[in-house]
Amino acid sequence: KLEKTSTFNIVFFNHGVQVFQDKMVPATDDMKGKADLAVLDLKAAGATWAYGALRKSFEFAGVTGANPDEKFDPQADTILFLSDGAPTDDSMDAAKPMEPRVILDAVREWNRLAHLTIHTIAIDPRISGGAMIRFMKLLAAENNGTYTPIGAK
Repeated sequence: KLEKTSTFNIVFFNHGVQVFQDKMVPATDDMKGKADLAVLDLKAAGATWAYGALRKSFEFAGVTGANPDEKFDPQADTILFLSDGAPTDDSMDAAKPMEPRVILDAVREWNRLAHLTIHTIAIDPRISGGAMIRFMKLLAAENNGTYTPIGAK
């Protein structure tokens, strides 16, 4: 439902991070159709490397370093963060839990001047349990967003 005047991108993550496009793209019908196809082509696999996905999202917004200067002009205003599991590190050998506070502290620093709103969407949160729910709720609350669980019965 993005307006044609909006721009967007999609960051996919598991034990690594992949992107839909190399830069923010206009929300034309054609580009949204390509995004739909990219999402439909996804297969669940691997871990849940939230740190890497959020870092890449901030890079698309224009935050390229930990300390943007006061003239920073963000290229985005909102991140929609969808996940189906508690954060893990980027090890390809095995999914090891990652301390959520490390991610939350990094996001706080990246967002210091960007002031992006981060909405979180937890996909079937009961399967992943309390750690995932706490992380998703805190990520939204600390960044003026909302937490929405979906798929829970």
